[in-house]
Amino acid sequence: MFNITIVCTVHKEIGSCNSIELYDIIENLRPEIIFEELTQKTYDEYYGIQDRKTLETSAIKMYRSINKVKHIPVVNLELSKDIDKKLKLATKHLKYRQLFNNLITYESKYGFKFLNSKHCDQIIEEMREFEELILKKHEKQSQLFQKCDKILDEY
Repeated sequence: MFNITIVCTVHKEIGSCNSIELYDIIENLRPEIIFEELTQKTYDEYYGIQDRKTLETSAIKMYRSINKVKHIPVVNLELSKDIDKKLKLATKHLKYRQLFNNLITYESKYGFKFLNSKHCDQIIEEMREFEELILKKHEKQSQLFQKCDKILDEY
């Protein structure tokens, strides 16, 4: 039987959410496989010739320099574009931006303990509920976002 552990992260280093903290989490888990939220194209950019980095890629590169591990990107490009469109629409609304800013404040202050907590889940749920209200106002884009949410829920 396999154990699967999902670690919620952010893409940019912010306060207590940084690559050293994530590396420590990964090192403690000692995974045999890492599935990372990247498209194949961005995976090639971050782990190929180019020297691009995110919080996750920095931590994973540190781990891979010491440990042999399979490493697989798991986001398709179409889904990534749909998420960007959804975020662009949602952030036009003041209440959504306030919720999002609260999320960032807690991420910075409490780091991965917050990101992987029920409190974080509650804030994200409140953001999703507000997204649904936005969708009712933007019926045309509603189908796109529902498709996006369905795919994300299947992950």
